[in-house]
Amino acid sequence: MKKSCFILMYITAFISPFYGSAGTSGGVLLKQFVGARAPAMGEAFVAVADDIYALHYNPAGLVKINKEFSAIYYKDQTVDFSYGLIGYGQSLKKIGTLAGSLFVYDAGKISYEDEQGNLATFNVQQDYLYTLGFARKLTKDLSLGTNFKTYISELKNGYYKANSFCFDMGGLYNTPVKGFSIGAVLQNVGTAIKYTKMEEKDPLPKTIRFGTAYRFQPLKGYKFTLSADIVKPNDNDLRKNFGMECSVRDLLYLRAGYKIGYDFVGNYSFGIGLRLSEVQIDYGAVIQKFLMINPVSISWKKSKKQVKAISSGGNMERVSIIK
Repeated sequence: MKKSCFILMYITAFISPFYGSAGTSGGVLLKQFVGARAPAMGEAFVAVADDIYALHYNPAGLVKINKEFSAIYYKDQTVDFSYGLIGYGQSLKKIGTLAGSLFVYDAGKISYEDEQGNLATFNVQQDYLYTLGFARKLTKDLSLGTNFKTYISELKNGYYKANSFCFDMGGLYNTPVKGFSIGAVLQNVGTAIKYTKMEEKDPLPKTIRFGTAYRFQPLKGYKFTLSADIVKPNDNDLRKNFGMECSVRDLLYLRAGYKIGYDFVGNYSFGIGLRLSEVQIDYGAVIQKFLMINPVSISWKKSKKQVKAISSGGNMERVSIIK
């Protein structure tokens, strides 16, 4: 236990110099919530991380993926903004767990009159985030993980282009207290975002997250998870996330979350999940000041021949098959 706690303390001490005074940072996808389950729980997910979305919240949690796992997520904000993600994770037995994802952001199109008076359109912004992560257990209760990310951004049909490289590192520890775990993660350490034909650089949103989670079963067939995170981005004040999940016979999942310290995001969120054999469907409702975002994710777990994944959101449906 002392060794495990020392390593987590070392991670926290290591990451503290990486954030400075508040300011403005770039990278839309590096700030966006991911999936449907974690947002429904108020993004209090650092110590909960146990699915493919651990790749974005705490890569150390990837060790909990025992089988092949694939997931796709899509969200339509109804204001011509859209986000899509596809991810895949694979347990390599004693070696560790390897995972990767592609996260896409599209800001839609704008119509305008050109110099000849003709109506034309262009893509406002399209961003792509490629992530490759690896996690490994150091002891029975302690795991460490890291991921490497490539960020590509294009403005005005690619007239302005930028790219950036960064990494995350995280730790997850199951304490001797039954059901109680702690986690810490440093996110987005890397090069600034600079567009071609522009002088200014946007620093990355370097973020420190520390979280706790407590899992317990008061009644047979009913499992609860309570979680809390402290989040410190380099461009904003301290934030606090709280989440809850109730599992009913490992078939139905009820979730709720609450956030403190966010300027433009609503405080409340909730969601539901349904598991049918190896299929899981998750729905979330994130209440913001001017709208409610409803992410939906559908994922399949399978250990042999192939993994299928389907996602729907807004008026769109997408299908992907990974062999």
